[in-house]
Amino acid sequence: MTPPRNSNAARDIANVLHPYTDAKAHQEVGPVVISRGKGVRVWDDQGKEYIEALAGLWCASLGFDNERLVKAAADQMHKLPFYHSFTAKSHEPMIDLAEMLVERSPVSTDGKPMSWAPPRRSACRSASVAWRRARDAASRTASRRRAAADSAKLRCICATMSSASCAALRSAAASRSACVAASSSSSKENSLLRANMAIPRLFRTA
Repeated sequence: MTPPRNSNAARDIANVLHPYTDAKAHQEVGPVVISRGKGVRVWDDQGKEYIEALAGLWCASLGFDNERLVKAAADQMHKLPFYHSFTAKSHEPMIDLAEMLVERSPVSTDGKPMSWAPPRRSACRSASVAWRRARDAASRTASRRRAAADSAKLRCICATMSSASCAALRSAAASRSACVAASSSSSKENSLLRANMAIPRLFRTA
């Protein structure tokens, strides 16, 4: 049944994209529009009552229309609706929540909560270190893939090459693969550059 024009259901069909929903059937049947909730129950805009077993996808686990939560939220909205934690700024609700989470977290063998970590110099420094490590890991992965591709080329080309040229090409590819595991970044780059230059040259002379 098609929902009446200008109803909430009709406006939903015209404007809302729903996840995990059969879009074609939704165009014909429309949504169930929930209008209010109390405790574990919700009501749609037609007055039909449902038991909300999923707690609003786990976001209302303490029930709908919880007076204690409503009061706490209203009081905090009047006092301080939001504030950030950048540049050593803080506020009491954040401190209270963090303290509660640390107290309730599992304890490691040294008696400290598993969430505890020694303070770092700055969040920006930690982020930059993480970025460099991710970049280096990606570079190593790309180098390994190029080395594997070169090995595949070798297997195809060596069949038509002289033994001397084949040995030289294998040696160049081996040096390229070995440079990936080099400990020094500067020597790694130099070895990789030499290998990159050698392999195309040998391909041309083969």
